[in-house]
Amino acid sequence: IEREIVDKIFSYDIGGKEYTKKGLYRIKSAYTEFWFRYIYGNESALAMMNPEEFYDTYISDSIDAFAAETFIKVGTEFIELLNTMGKLEIKIDRRGRWWGKNGNIDMIACDENDHYVVGKCNWMTDVFTFSMFEELMYQVNLAGIGKDYIYLFSKETFDEELKSFAAENTNVK
Repeated sequence: IEREIVDKIFSYDIGGKEYTKKGLYRIKSAYTEFWFRYIYGNESALAMMNPEEFYDTYISDSIDAFAAETFIKVGTEFIELLNTMGKLEIKIDRRGRWWGKNGNIDMIACDENDHYVVGKCNWMTDVFTFSMFEELMYQVNLAGIGKDYIYLFSKETFDEELKSFAAENTNVK
């Protein structure tokens, strides 16, 4: 932490603490995290394999999970950009992520009047399904926060049920 390589990050501060994890340690730099996750412990294998074989053996099975964290950062930056441009429904006063004991909320933003924007980023599957949306709403209820505006981000697309729901509910984007 003193060398600014890792951070201890805390879950968004809400009232429902019985469902919240205390804090997590994360490597700050994606490059450094990639190095320690894939290269550092496998350097001798890397020296003996061609790059494609190394990728197939040590990286390919978990690269989507690695990319999912970056996708959350991109979604968060998008929400922050909308806020900066005055195009978000609220003026963000505070923001964060929520790590629950049984699930997570990728983005939480709140204004001074306790109006919330919550968000979910799906990188692990091509289609963001309505059941994934329902799981987000379950986590929001556990966290004890509002769901005034909901932003969903998908790797590819959304299922028809979720598209229909969003068309009928203007607070779902």
